[in-house]
Amino acid sequence: MDYPSDPAVGLVNGKFTDGDPANAIPASLDPAAHLNAITDELLNIIVKSGLAANESDKTQVFTALNRVVPRNNLIINPSFTINQRVYVSAAVLAANTYAHDRWKAGATGGDYSFTQLDTSTQITIAAGKSLIHVVDTPNVVGGTYTLSWTGTAQARFGINTKTPAGAYAVSPITTSGQLAATMMAVEFTAGTLSEAKLETGSNVTTYVARLLEEEFSLCLRYFESMKLAAGVISVGQIDSTGTIQVVLSFNSVKRLSPTITLPPIGFGVGALGFLNSGGAAGGLGVGTVTASSLGTCLSIRAWGWTGLGISTTAFLYFNGIAVIKLDAEIY
Repeated sequence: MDYPSDPAVGLVNGKFTDGDPANAIPASLDPAAHLNAITDELLNIIVKSGLAANESDKTQVFTALNRVVPRNNLIINPSFTINQRVYVSAAVLAANTYAHDRWKAGATGGDYSFTQLDTSTQITIAAGKSLIHVVDTPNVVGGTYTLSWTGTAQARFGINTKTPAGAYAVSPITTSGQLAATMMAVEFTAGTLSEAKLETGSNVTTYVARLLEEEFSLCLRYFESMKLAAGVISVGQIDSTGTIQVVLSFNSVKRLSPTITLPPIGFGVGALGFLNSGGAAGGLGVGTVTASSLGTCLSIRAWGWTGLGISTTAFLYFNGIAVIKLDAEIY
């Protein structure tokens, strides 16, 4: 689309004009070719959106744009690119247990197979199994929603609940009656699945993958696997009661205070332990370790470790690669 290039049209400064008789400026012409081009351009938007052109309907361009411009996808990790829990293809997945980030097993379990790709990954849900994705309340504006996906799996909604019910159907499916700021969910049953998209409205818009970094950041609000390499991780001061506290930072504020799973405590491979002020473990006795979180800080407290001197420095270390898990998922 552009303004006519024919000088006979009589544009002034590149624009149409009504003319100015006092200054002998004639009005611009409206050539049929230009009017046809405008009409064809608008019709192209209308028809490509799936609408039938209607001369008396003055809202069709707006409706068409609302159909074709991609809307936000409420499903996080819709193509199974993030797998922090390192779920293994075809492994048994018990009911209500999470595997790939933000996806948990349905009531009969959720075993599925896949070949992990760096981009969109297709999974195959086993017969008699299902996967559920729960949408957190801050992301629910209410009203009508449409769910679409690629693959042979069928799906159903959980309206105003995190427990879907009712009949399954093929893509796409639409529902209404969802309340704002209220939990909702979708559930997929046996078959292939990828590129799931849940959006407001009653029509399907184009699936657009988010950047991997953005997808990972969204996942971190619900679960984080902190993988720490061998060596000294942090340092703290032992107080007069023999208690030491060290603070680690994690990547994202969680949905709620997370459940924290620490690695084994002690001095074995993959364990979390403490070294004395000289950086040695010799002669130390294993005590108690607890953990709590505030914001993006993880506080690890320990006491009862014999061999760590009062009011001296101690070092938190990992013997080999260790994993701390922070779980704030919706169960």
